Amino acid sequence: MITDDIKGRLYRYIGSLVSKEGVELFAIGGTENHVHMLVRTTGVVSVADFVRVVKANSSTFVNRLGKDYFGFRWQIGYAVFSVGASMVKKVCEYINKQVEHHGKYSLDEEFVALVKKYNIERDSIKEPMNP
Repeated sequence: MITDDIKGRLYRYIGSLVSKEGVELFAIGGTENHVHMLVRTTGVVSVADFVRVVKANSSTFVNRLGKDYFGFRWQIGYAVFSVGASMVKKVCEYINKQVEHHGKYSLDEEFVALVKKYNIERDSIKEPMNP
């Protein structure tokens, strides 16, 4: 439901939420069904609280954009990865090229590849990607 018509407004709104939480936003991007962000947290807010605030408020924002967007909601789960300072530029480039990237790989395919590549135990994944 994240159409080109609302993508810019949604990303700006999420950016304002991120700023209000005292978190620095480096990049935001995605496709019609998901969003990636690269942020630097200060430790003032927990990751879980940060994600809850962004998801809840941005869902309300999208639902208020008109009848075409009623019923918009984010998936139940989310994924968080840490990156070192040396990877910031590369991750920003990846986020900014989401449309092209997901023309080759679906979100689910990419997530499974990351889990395998970094030996993330499946038990640590609490929710399916597509509920």
